[in-house]
Amino acid sequence: MIKIVDKYIFKELIPPFLVSLVFFSFIFLLSRILDIADMLVNFNVSFGAVLRLIIYSVSFFLQYTIPMSVMMAVLFVFIELSGSNEVLALKSGGISVLRLFPSVLVFCMIGTFLTAAMTFYGLPWGKFSFKKEAYEIAKSNMAVSFKEKTFIDSFQGFALYINEIDQEKNIMKDIFLEDMSSAQVPVTITAPQGKIKQTKAGYSVELFDGSIIQIDKKDESVHKTNFGIYSFSIDLPESLTEEHIEKKDEKEMYFFELKKYIDGFETKNSKYYSAVLRMHEKFSIPLACIFLGLIGFSLGLRNKTGKKSSGIIYGIFLFVFYYILFALGLSLGESKPEIYPPFAAMWVPDLIMFLLGILLLYLAVKEKNINLKIFGGN
Repeated sequence: MIKIVDKYIFKELIPPFLVSLVFFSFIFLLSRILDIADMLVNFNVSFGAVLRLIIYSVSFFLQYTIPMSVMMAVLFVFIELSGSNEVLALKSGGISVLRLFPSVLVFCMIGTFLTAAMTFYGLPWGKFSFKKEAYEIAKSNMAVSFKEKTFIDSFQGFALYINEIDQEKNIMKDIFLEDMSSAQVPVTITAPQGKIKQTKAGYSVELFDGSIIQIDKKDESVHKTNFGIYSFSIDLPESLTEEHIEKKDEKEMYFFELKKYIDGFETKNSKYYSAVLRMHEKFSIPLACIFLGLIGFSLGLRNKTGKKSSGIIYGIFLFVFYYILFALGLSLGESKPEIYPPFAAMWVPDLIMFLLGILLLYLAVKEKNINLKIFGGN
């Protein structure tokens, strides 16, 4: 009888988990999907490249959506069981509420291992691959670096404005360029038309039938020179150099890379504490699956109405609460490590959710009302 109940509960947990995982991953993906769609529509980026960017993005959202989906699945199932009086029937048959938890615990542990796979492998792979793919797109597509009707100041020593760009011919129209490389004599260049070519170091630019305006600060005189062809080169910004792309940050490092990186610090500075935070993060987020599952189990038992809409509110509220604690820990752990060390920053949110889960489970087992309506009290 017990094994049948365990199998039944475990089987019931899978569909809401998968639905929640797809739903919440899509919500997280919306923050990037607009930029990715813009690349597809306006910058002639191939569909394959866009698809790869989406896959890379999903890989590092999953470390948050898996724990959330675990909690929502447990909450939904036990709201349904409580609302249909199945829990009451099991209790009448001599099966205690606590005996229903082992199947939930196994499910939460599977969620823990899946989340750990994301924090240890998925997140570093996804973020680093996303950065490299974006770099390749920027290298092969001028429009990613140059946009119409936008002042561009990411190139060292230049501020550039282009009114119109012909993507197929790589022709620019109505160009305004300020050369700030010389602080003594600023140079302003305007041209009705120009061409641009990709080079290994950056871009080669040719402007046609324009003018160069120089202002002498000493006597405040203005000098204007017309030209037929004006050629110059623009180096890639540091963020788009191959050296920068190949260099990993803390989020892009696998476990042993991160450990080696931390061991290499001789003095404890902000980068050291940031790396230590990421190390603890790889363990604390996966274990949150168990604590969030415990909360979902306890709240589901207390919901007698069987309304899943209330479960969505409970689940989102509690996950947002956990995420606020987590984000606060990240912020304080990086800015005030002497007050709030990285270990506490990453593990206090888990501890709070564990204690909250134990409290709610105690109230559920003792069948005591919870006064706050948000926790399903009567």
